Amino acid sequence: MKELTSKALALAPEKAEILHQWGKYAGRKASNVSQQENIWRNAKAQKDLHQIKKALNAAASLTFCNKRVIVEQKGAEFIHRGAWYCGKKYCAYCSNRKRRKILGRFTEFFGSEKGREILENYDLGLFTVTLQHNKHNKRTEPYYAELSKHWRNALKYGAFKKFIKGGFYNTEHTYGRNGHHIHRHALVLIPRQYNVIDNFRLITEELRTQWSQRTGGSFQIDLRPLGYDELTESAPTRAQYVNNIGLHMLEVTKYITKRDKTGIIHYEIIKAIENNSRAKFYGRFGILHRIKELNLNLESVETEPAESKEPRKLFIGTPVVRQNKKVERYELPTKAKQVTKHNGRDLVRIVNLPQTNKKTVVTYNGKKAVSYQIKDLIPIEDNKEALNKFKEQVREAVYFWKLEKWSKLIGGDTVIKWKANRTAMEKFRAQYGTIPAN
Repeated sequence: MKELTSKALALAPEKAEILHQWGKYAGRKASNVSQQENIWRNAKAQKDLHQIKKALNAAASLTFCNKRVIVEQKGAEFIHRGAWYCGKKYCAYCSNRKRRKILGRFTEFFGSEKGREILENYDLGLFTVTLQHNKHNKRTEPYYAELSKHWRNALKYGAFKKFIKGGFYNTEHTYGRNGHHIHRHALVLIPRQYNVIDNFRLITEELRTQWSQRTGGSFQIDLRPLGYDELTESAPTRAQYVNNIGLHMLEVTKYITKRDKTGIIHYEIIKAIENNSRAKFYGRFGILHRIKELNLNLESVETEPAESKEPRKLFIGTPVVRQNKKVERYELPTKAKQVTKHNGRDLVRIVNLPQTNKKTVVTYNGKKAVSYQIKDLIPIEDNKEALNKFKEQVREAVYFWKLEKWSKLIGGDTVIKWKANRTAMEKFRAQYGTIPAN
């Protein structure tokens, strides 16, 4: 552990290496680091100055988000109380924070008396809708506005108005060979008289017909009872999904951007989000729109001190992973079963797979809690002025980081130049046995 500053050392706890369990913080940190590096590489490849600025803005936010956190000391533990939240939709910290906020609000609301009254008259369903997307109609540009326009107008007429009385939607964005793919997941309220559990297929057909007519041919619509299981083709009873509303809402509250296996979101998605920063990616409508308890824009009070309580013992610190990786080596299989159909029967045969060497896999500890060390502790007062000063210092750091990177890019600090400099350094070292002085 690095030595603390003299001021911090005088006021910080004697045992600054106390461990605390912070769940998946390590995985999210790794995702943000990989994502930031990916954005930085793309920034170097951009020729348009406007796009370079957009890339640097995105990379800077991820670089500083949750790098320094505010913790409260309670006995032998440090409890997370706040941080710099960049708010980016592709940030691993902020997207998870938003999801927890949504789940918490809805779970609490539907567990309240007011929420139970609504559930007396309505069934809950999971509704998914998108626009036409296939190899003959490649989406080279994001279509947030087009999807939102059709969605907003559809709710006013026909089958949409008849069956869907309100709900909450979240927009999901992926990118593949055929370009952008944007679809909308929604938790919808359907009057109980239509019995969505038994009649969801019939209701879907009516909705699909209207959506296809409105959008000029798009028929991508799916409605299922909340908690519907595709494998067993069954849905939980009303009592089951009402009592486990948070579990069954996981689909509608998923992140709007999907990461690949390395934790990276495609740069085209990030560029689309940055270029459409005013697009609305989630929101309530119908009956739920008028319920203030579900207002997601209410400010969090995570870092706000309680006026009636004694000041908390707060510190600014840097979380460092103590245990996060597990390295495994294993032999890849050389044979596999192949199943084919012949005259309605399954034919199974053993096929040889390409010969490969041992594979090394680095994994995080999954759902197990990870141990962390809080280091470089600096005391901070428990008041709004101190918290605002902390945020302002991070803003300044973000600004100067972008300024430095911008200067390097404009000055020609490219991958090609870096490789050329490295080659020159290697030649100098080979000839003189040292590196040239700056």
